[in-house]
Amino acid sequence: MSLADSDMGLSPLPALIGSPEWWHATEDGTLPREHVSGTISQVYWGSMADYPECKVVSADGSKSTWHREGDHSRYVEGLHVDIAFVRHPWKSPDQHGLGKTSRITLTVDIEISDLRSDPRAPGLGNVGLRAQEEFVTLWRPVGSAEMDLIRKTAMRAFPLRLPEQPIFYPVLSEEYAIKIARDWNVPASGQGFVTRFNVSKRFLDRYEVQNAGGRRYQEYWIPADELDAFNAAIMGYIRIIAEFP
Repeated sequence: MSLADSDMGLSPLPALIGSPEWWHATEDGTLPREHVSGTISQVYWGSMADYPECKVVSADGSKSTWHREGDHSRYVEGLHVDIAFVRHPWKSPDQHGLGKTSRITLTVDIEISDLRSDPRAPGLGNVGLRAQEEFVTLWRPVGSAEMDLIRKTAMRAFPLRLPEQPIFYPVLSEEYAIKIARDWNVPASGQGFVTRFNVSKRFLDRYEVQNAGGRRYQEYWIPADELDAFNAAIMGYIRIIAEFP
C-alpha cells in the first residue's frame, strides 16, 4: 500500500518500510526508537480468534497490547519482555481512527524460559479467548524443600501448608522477599529462592495488605485452607528471579 497511488496505508516517507534507508532512519533518530518493558499479563488470540496478541503491564502500571511477532509460543504469561519499536506515519493522519502513526516492532526480547504457550489458533467461536483481568505482582521467598514441591507442579502452584503453618505469606516487594530468602531461608535450609508471580486482583481484593514493620515490609495473610483458591488465582507461572547463596 505504501507505493500505491491510494492515500491508504503507510507513508513512503521518510523511507519505504523494510528498505535499507528505513532501517538507517530507525538508527539515526529520524524514526526514534522507543521501548516498552514489562510483564506479559495475557496471551490470547484476537480478531476472529486467529490473530496472536498479548498484553504487557509495565512497572509503572501502564498497559499495552502487542502483536506476537516471531514464535507465538514464546509469549507466556508472567515472563518479562522488552519491545523496541518506532512510530511510522500513515499517508493520511488519523486513518480509520488509528492516529497519526503506526507502531512498527523492531525487536522483541523475552525472558529465557522453557515454558511455551499453545501456538494453535482457536478460530471462530471465541474458544480459548480470555477476558482481560487485572493482576497484582507478588513475591515469595522459599527454601529448598518448598521449591522442590513448587517444581513438581510445573511452577503453577505453592504446596499446601503444614499443620503448624496456618498462614501463607506472599509479600509485595522484591526487596522484602530477598531479605527473607537470604537472611532466613539460607540459614534454615541451605538455600533461599525468590519467586515472582501474578495473582488476580479480583481475588486479592478480599484480603487486606498487612504491614510487618513498615511500608517496606508488606504482605498478604492467606489462611492455609484458602491456599487452593489462591493457587487457582495465579495467572501464568511462578518464576524464580533470585537464588542464594
